Amino acid sequence: MDYNYRKLDYEKEKRFQKNVSFQKFNIDMEKEKTSFVCQQNEVGKYGCVNSQGKVIIPFEYDYLQVCKEGEDAFLEASKEENSGIIDLDEKIIIPFEYDQISIHKENGKVFLVVEKDEKWGVIDLDKKIIIPFDEYDDMVGYETDEKVLLAVKKNGKWGVIDLSKKIVIPFEFDRFFQIHKKIIDSE
Repeated sequence: MDYNYRKLDYEKEKRFQKNVSFQKFNIDMEKEKTSFVCQQNEVGKYGCVNSQGKVIIPFEYDYLQVCKEGEDAFLEASKEENSGIIDLDEKIIIPFEYDQISIHKENGKVFLVVEKDEKWGVIDLDKKIIIPFDEYDDMVGYETDEKVLLAVKKNGKWGVIDLSKKIVIPFEFDRFFQIHKKIIDSE
């Protein structure tokens, strides 16, 4: 499916203003322009509604976040305490088997930092394992201008690695707060 993405102007779409929480998107689905909004209903479930008021993703998710890479759009979704990735037709791209997912991009490719059974790893949208789950006890992904960096905890100490597992900052820290771009750019 061919998707073309851009955010809608919030001020012009007043009919969506009454919702508790929302994200608005304009996507060309198979050459047919479709505006839609991801929103939370009164019972706390997320779904998507198009500009004609038709539900295009049912309100059964605990969380929805629209993500885009190139011409493709997909949704990070959470359901019954598990996270996965679906497309705009609700086809499952990444199964709902992860405790947490965060999405990062490097060189036009999407990488997912995922937690499963208290272990962390990195996979891509093809489910290929980039960093195995048995190596790190905790992981936080960050994007710089050029690459994805991962703050990781191993044997009780924090350090920073890239997606090839090259050590950027050695594993010598007891706590981790945030990767600052200035530190990384000075490497």
